[in-house]
Amino acid sequence: MKNKRGFTLIELVIVLALLGIVLSMIFSPIIFSFKNFDIQNEKANIISDARATMDYLTRAIRKADTVEVVDGNLSVDSKMYKLEDRILFKEAKKVMEGIDELNINKVDKTINIEIVIKNSKGENYKLSSIINIR
Repeated sequence: MKNKRGFTLIELVIVLALLGIVLSMIFSPIIFSFKNFDIQNEKANIISDARATMDYLTRAIRKADTVEVVDGNLSVDSKMYKLEDRILFKEAKKVMEGIDELNINKVDKTINIEIVIKNSKGENYKLSSIINIR
């Protein structure tokens, strides 16, 4: 019985361990790339949302006849903009979702707007603008 066919348990364990090491070396850069892509994609979406919101607000302010800041909320031509539960409303209509903070200050004829959006890790992305009213 010298001609035994098959593998021993030790040979199978060694082959599986080596195969696991090789596969982890091959797939770790791929997994890292996918994670990095997701992070960059989320960041781009956050920046895009913040810019769109800022653009919307600055256009509304520049077109307006009267602009007031009441209790941290923006009133443009008697239409109130409020942030509630991460949603920016104009009167009762949704304007934009996903905004964590909207800070508006008016000093004389200057309005300072700051938009803060948090990512999934809790990091803040801020966008601010200064608008001079004529």
